Amino acid sequence: RNKQYREIEKVYLPHLDYSGFPYLQGGARWQKQSHIYSMPFYYLDYTLSQVCAHQYFIWNMKDPQAAWQSYLNACRRAGRIPFTALLKECGLNNPFEPGTIARITPELEAYMDGLDKSKIH
Repeated sequence: RNKQYREIEKVYLPHLDYSGFPYLQGGARWQKQSHIYSMPFYYLDYTLSQVCAHQYFIWNMKDPQAAWQSYLNACRRAGRIPFTALLKECGLNNPFEPGTIARITPELEAYMDGLDKSKIH
């Protein structure tokens, strides 16, 4: 885990210099995020929300009215029924189920590929 984290850091945070700090050079900086231990569902919540948001994004491109109605229903019902029941009721795929991310990734990639890169800063 540390090795992979350090490789990602080198790509996205190349300015970080851990010279003289072998622990950090080994990729252990992620352990500084105390909520990984104190609130382990913190990141899970972000990920679940993002996968659902991606599904709504794709749905909105195809059928904005239906996507909007489903989203409004999700807002009304969230916290009143279990998460997996909410997903089913709203027509979303369960992020915990194998294949969910694989199904949405190609459409997200196609959208990103179609963006005018000259307008992205």
